[in-house]
Order: sequence, then C-alpha cells, then structure tokens
Amino acid sequence: LKRSARRISRLYDHLLDENDEVYKVRRIMNRKKKKRKWKPKTSTFKYGVQVPTSVGMARKLDIDNGNTAWEDALKSEMKDLFNLECFDIKSIGYAPGDDYQKTTLTIIYDVKQDLRRKARLVAGGHLVDPLDHSVYSSTVKGISVKLLHVIAHKADLSQLCGDVSLAFVNAFTNELVYSIAGPEFGEHEGKTVIICKALYGLCTSAERWHSHFADTL
Repeated sequence: LKRSARRISRLYDHLLDENDEVYKVRRIMNRKKKKRKWKPKTSTFKYGVQVPTSVGMARKLDIDNGNTAWEDALKSEMKDLFNLECFDIKSIGYAPGDDYQKTTLTIIYDVKQDLRRKARLVAGGHLVDPLDHSVYSSTVKGISVKLLHVIAHKADLSQLCGDVSLAFVNAFTNELVYSIAGPEFGEHEGKTVIICKALYGLCTSAERWHSHFADTL
C-alpha cells in the first residue's frame, strides 16, 4: 500500500482546499526533455596525462612530449597479439566470402596509476551479428569471493592471485569476422585481416574465454 501511494503521488497532483481536503486531482504531465547533442571530446586527461583517441594523435603527442611512451605501448600490444596468432593476414582487396562479417578495429589508449601507457586493440562487436553463437558468460559474485577469503583465513590457508595477459585472446573465436588493417598494423596497413582469436569487443569473446579457461583447468 505504501508503494502504491508513492506511485500515485508521483503521477497526480492533489489540490487541497482551505480545510486541507482534496477537492481536485490532476494528472502530472511528463515534460519531454530536449536531447543533448553529442559532442566528441577534444582532449581527455588522466592522472595529468593527455590520452590520445587515435594512432595519429598518439604519435603527435609523443613528438610533443619528446618520448615514445604511446608508441611503445602500441608496439607491445600488437606484438602480443601477433605472438598469440590472433590474426590471419591476407592481401589487399582479399574477399573472405559471404559467411564473413566486416567490422572495425580501434586502438583504445589508457594511463595506469603508475603513469604507464596502455594500448588495447578492440573490435567493433556492435557491427557483428552473433547469429547462432552463444554469448552468455557467467561470473562469480563478489560475496562468494569474500566468503572464500574468510574461509581460507580461518583455515590458515595461503592465498595466491594471478593474472593472465590478454586473457580473451588465448581462446579461439567462433565468429567469422574480418577487418581492414589500420596504421597500428604497420607494414600490413590496408590488408584484409581475419580475426581468429576471441579479440576484445566481439560479442562471444567472454563466453569463448570462459569455456577455454574451464577446459584448461
């Protein structure tokens, strides 16, 4: 009853007379809010460091700053992806077939707390229809992890924590996706790139990594 009363109070205005009795009920008209026009950010700063939004901007910032911090982060990311055989690089103008869907590849830059630069290659999963592929990937609840910490502490057990570098990319993707290599690919720029691994951004990447990690354990 209390919830219903609150809902009604939001939908209607109750007009009172001099004796504080309701003499009229008027429905509140919803005012349409004007949509704000989206404006791209000209510059973003994190921990006092300007974060680029493209490869060209990153290289320009390196020149202005007199170092190669962003370029080194990009090379490190691309080197790891090539080592994990994430891509199958074809020639310029190569057509992979009607079963393949085209998407984009974007470099996302970030700054870590110790001011190290980070670059991450991300696929445009919003442009790819996952078709009949499963995209669900379960995750552990935070309360479950906390309970395990309490149990381990009570049982006087040691706790170990690890990190898997480029975790998703260790698994193969079931999606048939290709893209055109950008400037981040260096000498391969302009070539057709078929994505073989569960690259960040694809709809099924989380599910593929979950399955791969479970099978490995």
